[in-house]
Amino acid sequence: MKKVGKPNGKVTLLFSYDVDCNKRIVYSVGVDEAGRYYSVEEHEYNVGAAYSVYRDYYILEDSEVEPLHQKAKAREAASEGLQL
Repeated sequence: MKKVGKPNGKVTLLFSYDVDCNKRIVYSVGVDEAGRYYSVEEHEYNVGAAYSVYRDYYILEDSEVEPLHQKAKAREAASEGLQL
């Protein structure tokens, strides 16, 4: 994955594949209007009364998307198993 600046067009988030609760980072996959895939790291900051979200974008090859999608499905299945 190569880190890129903010994409020019809108990036639609497709699914989240990992979460780091300690660092408050959510890892997701998104796609822009041109069909390019991105790994999106969403960082949450809460300082006093201020709350901010920053996103870092990493370009993904098409072949990298499906393994992350499988990881997301496995996480979802595991969390459903815990909720039963």
